[in-house]
Amino acid sequence: MNDEKKRVLGHGIIYQDKYMWLEDLDNEKTKEFIEKEDLRAREFVKEYSDKLYRRLLKLYTEPIAYNFEISLTGYFYIYREATYYVKRLFRDGSEEIVFDARSVGKDIIIPNIYVSRKGDLVAVYLSEAGRDEGRALVIDTSTKSVVDEISGNVRNIIFLDDQRIYYTRFFRREKCPDGTQHRVREYL
Repeated sequence: MNDEKKRVLGHGIIYQDKYMWLEDLDNEKTKEFIEKEDLRAREFVKEYSDKLYRRLLKLYTEPIAYNFEISLTGYFYIYREATYYVKRLFRDGSEEIVFDARSVGKDIIIPNIYVSRKGDLVAVYLSEAGRDEGRALVIDTSTKSVVDEISGNVRNIIFLDDQRIYYTRFFRREKCPDGTQHRVREYL
């Protein structure tokens, strides 16, 4: 049995896998196969992609409000139309824009916001063109100024008090604080 085509399961069970070689992402044959199949798939969907693009773009730019957070000063939420905003709805019904994604770059997406209990701070997680690794900006809602920035894939931000925050972070490129290195490969 060819070593490239066999895989050992538990208890000594062996079976043939003619695509086992594709698991080696550093292999030139694997890279060529991926590029060839990617091109083939793109050519296959191009006709449909061109037809659907305008219809999907119209749907994508439909106004939508989501990710509502409650604070003592009102309700915060993400509002998306052609761009992304963080808005605050005060208890008297008035509204304000707290953050405009265009202020920090092109193709910025806001997947999450986290608001302090008082509503004086909001952490806005930003992703450039949908990448999973981005940054969180902590914004003072009275001045609309950035008071802190956390880079990387951070989530679940909690404001402990006026000076401290707690968050979780996925270490994608660098070692974790305990010294372990995640096996994540970059594609494209």
